[in-house]
Amino acid sequence: MWRVESGMWSQLPELEGAISLEGPLLESVFAVHLILNGHNVVSRSSSYGVEHDILVDEYDGYVFYECTGQQEITVEKIDRFRFDAIKLAEVLKKNEGKPLKKAVFVAAVADDAWSSKAKEVIDETRQTLKEKVGCEVEVISGLKLLKQLLSSGALGLRLYFNRIYLAGPEDYAIRFDPQTSEFKLMYARLRMDTFRKTIFSFLPSHYWEMYYHTRWREVYEKEANAKLEPLSLWTYPYYEGLRWRSVRELTLRYKDYIEAMGFRAEEIPGEEGCLFEHSWGRRHDYYTLHFFLINEIIDKSVARTVCGRLDRIINRIRKERTYIGKIGVEIHTFTEYWTSGGWSEVHSMPETIKQNISYVEVERGNDILIRLLNEGILGLGFRTRNQITLFGPGVNAVRRTWRKEEGRFTLDIAEGPQK
Repeated sequence: MWRVESGMWSQLPELEGAISLEGPLLESVFAVHLILNGHNVVSRSSSYGVEHDILVDEYDGYVFYECTGQQEITVEKIDRFRFDAIKLAEVLKKNEGKPLKKAVFVAAVADDAWSSKAKEVIDETRQTLKEKVGCEVEVISGLKLLKQLLSSGALGLRLYFNRIYLAGPEDYAIRFDPQTSEFKLMYARLRMDTFRKTIFSFLPSHYWEMYYHTRWREVYEKEANAKLEPLSLWTYPYYEGLRWRSVRELTLRYKDYIEAMGFRAEEIPGEEGCLFEHSWGRRHDYYTLHFFLINEIIDKSVARTVCGRLDRIINRIRKERTYIGKIGVEIHTFTEYWTSGGWSEVHSMPETIKQNISYVEVERGNDILIRLLNEGILGLGFRTRNQITLFGPGVNAVRRTWRKEEGRFTLDIAEGPQK
């Protein structure tokens, strides 16, 4: 049995990089979340001269949503929210005879984005709006917000090369399907013809590529600055997004997955990015060699190196463990991008190499991410302020978990996989 000193984590088990949920993407995603939950979202950005992010028309009144994902929740931002709520309540009552029954402050940030002063002001605003205009105030923020948006399928994750980005309502992306209670590649369960009639359907597919659309960026930044909410998403370099710090971190998270399934997996000393798995059925033991790659593209050169390396490692295993017969090989690449030459090399290995291999399978980026999300190995959470990342076990995050009392899987805030 090999023994590998894994040591203690010097850093939190999280992916590197940054993504944020702010500006028009947050408004679009939250509006779709409301639509998916049966609310009547008004298709306008202002009412009788008063601007609002999202307005919902209910039978007994309106609900106003102010959305922010800025790095710091300022007192000025809350004061503006307060003013807009009071003015909106007056004009709606005057012109339509319907009250503003609730004002909701939606903040896609962690708790450390709120100063103590901002918390005091939002509490005072809650009391004042109730007394002056009979309007309730609610704050939806942090992990509670992420849980809601993920649970409805409004917010998704998208893999671009070997990096992960947030996905808007119109993207084909990895989403939690509330009907099957699992993550899968899909569109939001939304009547697109209905959604496209709203003001929230103007974002192009693949939101993050707007970084390159200079004119589009200028327009959105101008509007955001006018709302006292400067966008920070364009301050990140183009190469941001979430990515694995090293191939070993991906290897360790997959080891967590294998062990959560009840089998054994161990790293091979001196061979980074490799796992040797022992699983079993009623009558047989099975052995699998897992290879992990985090390259952006798997081309012919990379594939040839992998094939030569797996032959060398299999020979080593068979010499050290003479009782083992053929070994299965699974190649896991955290990218969807393979060249035809790379794919052909892996699937047409020489018979000399294949004679000790029972099968060869390739698992690509989306499938790996879906597997780790569905097992609860990875969960979405806030690193700090408005920086969102994926965490491994040991950190509170929104994860797929088993709810025993209901007999089903759901999304919940948890530190790791729960059965």
